[in-house]
Amino acid sequence: MNEPEAAEPQPTSEPPRGLAPSAGLTPAPGLRPPELRLPEGFTALPGLLDELAPAATPETTTPPPPELTAPPLAATPPPAGDLQPAVTAPPESVEPDFSAPTASMAPPLTPAPLPAPAPRPTVPRPTPKPDVQTGEKSRSGALGWVGFAVVAVIIGIVGFSFLSADDASTAPDPDFTTSDDFSESTSGDLDLSTKETTASEVVESFLYALSEGEGDTARKLGNISDASPLMTDEAVTRAIEAAPITHISTDEGRPSEDFGDVIVTATYDVGDETVTHDYYLWDYSDEWALGNTAVSVYPDGYEGAGLRIAGATVDSSTDAFPIAYPVTVDSKWMLAPGTDGLLNFGDDATITELAGGEPQLSEAGVTEFRRLVSESLDSCLAMTSLSTPCGMDLPAEFSDGSQSIDGTVKRTLRSDSRTDLGSLNPTTTYDPPSRMTAFNFFYADVELDVELNGEKRRSELTSSGPSSLRPEVDFSAEELRVDWK
Repeated sequence: MNEPEAAEPQPTSEPPRGLAPSAGLTPAPGLRPPELRLPEGFTALPGLLDELAPAATPETTTPPPPELTAPPLAATPPPAGDLQPAVTAPPESVEPDFSAPTASMAPPLTPAPLPAPAPRPTVPRPTPKPDVQTGEKSRSGALGWVGFAVVAVIIGIVGFSFLSADDASTAPDPDFTTSDDFSESTSGDLDLSTKETTASEVVESFLYALSEGEGDTARKLGNISDASPLMTDEAVTRAIEAAPITHISTDEGRPSEDFGDVIVTATYDVGDETVTHDYYLWDYSDEWALGNTAVSVYPDGYEGAGLRIAGATVDSSTDAFPIAYPVTVDSKWMLAPGTDGLLNFGDDATITELAGGEPQLSEAGVTEFRRLVSESLDSCLAMTSLSTPCGMDLPAEFSDGSQSIDGTVKRTLRSDSRTDLGSLNPTTTYDPPSRMTAFNFFYADVELDVELNGEKRRSELTSSGPSSLRPEVDFSAEELRVDWK
């Protein structure tokens, strides 16, 4: 037997059969009755709004919560068999709402008889709009949108922070920050405050300033904050007079993979030598910052020599431009480093020589060294004692039991050792570098009086005899003398 098809239930405020009416929730003080409005283009069923309108609540002085338009919720949720009011069927493209219980999710209930439905007016189907929940679900939806907005704001702030951190990590080394003087015109007539100036032109401007002897200007263009005695106008002018900078040329530059943003290679002549030097540049939004414009100078290899570079006394590490400087030493016994009286700091070999090279005695210094050693050795040979400051010491007792008699010794320098005295080749001991030595040892024929069993006699050493010590002379001392080591 086929059961008659149930008519479509209509909205009603009556409780289902067998259930007591819900007492409902007492509305909050001051809550205004909801104003139920249909979306634009919809027509309400006869009596629908009157049936859905809740009872009015007395006004109170408490302000109403913002934008709460839903009626109070019942204490008991509607059974699965009841249907929510609907204006029209949802469009086919809208997914069904599974947030409410369905018949398969709740125990079966016997529905109460419903009155026959009133004929529906024909209304045009509106454009689909988002579903609007009422009651507790409405408040949850609102909170959801607020939460979404807060998350979006947080994501935006975090994203901005990451972008800021990334920008900071790519900032150039603070040692090469731009100078306020970059906005001034330079010797090369280039305005570095505009990016119309190329990286190559910035390097050329720096080199042209050096070629004009403008050390202070070059230092500012080269982003060098501390003034070295080798970077003053006076020092650079002396350098240019001794070795002019000519034939300046640069390449167009290339991206840097490690230091700076751009590398520009410059080639120029300093005197008779050609220098090739790489310059690093940082690409700021409105200007270039130039780096690698100075080299570090360590004069350790010429300690005690009275080193002067471009007239300035240099006895500790300092900075210089990659150009050639005139160099001298105060000591008349020592040679100045470099070639032809110049130190080309555009050449790494020059920097190495100055720091750890082997300082050399001048011709006068070599002659003086040989004279001093020869005189000191002759004074030792003249001594009759068993020991001397030069070495060649004799034992107090020999292997046969003979006792040496002090004050009877005679030493005669051998001919080969005398020849060596005239060809000594002094070299530095590096302690300090001005202290020179010769790796030569001298031998003498020796005779002396000995006593054996109460009998004295004159004896000669048949062996080669003891050797001398090694001579050293410090040419930085005010008074030169030989020390035997």
